[in-house]
Amino acid sequence: MMWYKLKIKAATPEIKAPPSPAIPCDTRWGSILACLQSVLKPEKILLQLVTERGFLAAPSKAKKAARRAVFDFVTGKELVVQREKAAKLLEPLVKFQGRFEKNRAVASEVFEMVLVLPDQIAKLHLSAGEQEAVRAKIASRFDFVYGDAHWVAYLLDPRFAGVGMDATTLLKVEQLVTA
Repeated sequence: MMWYKLKIKAATPEIKAPPSPAIPCDTRWGSILACLQSVLKPEKILLQLVTERGFLAAPSKAKKAARRAVFDFVTGKELVVQREKAAKLLEPLVKFQGRFEKNRAVASEVFEMVLVLPDQIAKLHLSAGEQEAVRAKIASRFDFVYGDAHWVAYLLDPRFAGVGMDATTLLKVEQLVTA
């Protein structure tokens, strides 16, 4: 509902029409990044929407709580900071996603991404807790996706030759190849 109202208000002639907000898609990091980048362009419109009379009124407690959360988020001091931090965090992920969206990605490059991504995340100036949470999420996602094929491909690819693999993983892959 709020996306609809925001889109309608953004299209009115008295406002120098900011682009309509990008609606995120669950499986695409790029669409989430586009959403975050488009949310603050019409910031004044967002503030106007949530401060309208009756915005917090809702037919059920759950909807009222959801509207209160939106109100608190939009009127809070951290909106810009949190949005910018989230956008910075998504940028390296979107870069890699662009490489892997097509079925032409080489398996060894997937493992390379897992080795490079933590360094790129470390450059984002996140708190230690935030960095650890991001690293854990990346590891769990990669553990879900990768398999022996990625390890072997990374080891045998002459561009990488196993550089950066920890000793246990390297030993495991060598045993897998020589078995």
